[in-house]
Amino acid sequence: LRSEEKKRGKVIGTPAVGDLVRGAELFKQNKCATCHWTGSRGGRLGTNLSRLSANPDYVRQSLVDPNSQIDIDYQLLQIEMEDGTVLSGRRLYENTYYILMMDEKENLRTIPKNRIEQLNRPHRSLMPSFKDKLTTADIEDLTTYIFSLRKRRSK
Repeated sequence: LRSEEKKRGKVIGTPAVGDLVRGAELFKQNKCATCHWTGSRGGRLGTNLSRLSANPDYVRQSLVDPNSQIDIDYQLLQIEMEDGTVLSGRRLYENTYYILMMDEKENLRTIPKNRIEQLNRPHRSLMPSFKDKLTTADIEDLTTYIFSLRKRRSK
């Protein structure tokens, strides 16, 4: 089974085996739902955790070093407008003429490219690192809770 998953480009990773109740407490304490949708509530700036497709190793790494593996959809975008206004957030759509972004307060903004003075795409995640805030056990508990939020797909 694992070799078949690897052939398809999916890596199962080390299963999450932490304390689910403790993970839920850590999720709440660290205000993860401020940015992440959980299936019934939460923010929209971060990944929808009810539809998470990453493996546990990816989640663990994202918690301690979110800049190491940034999905392009969640990379920080910084825009300085010609009037001096500075906007930052997440790019949702972009074409030749405009950028649609969600700012850090989850406001949707359509930015005409001809009004942009400077556009920066730093290789930086919107998510903070928990490397110095959580222990290895905490990371495992939080990972276990995050995986409990995934909705089961009906057959």
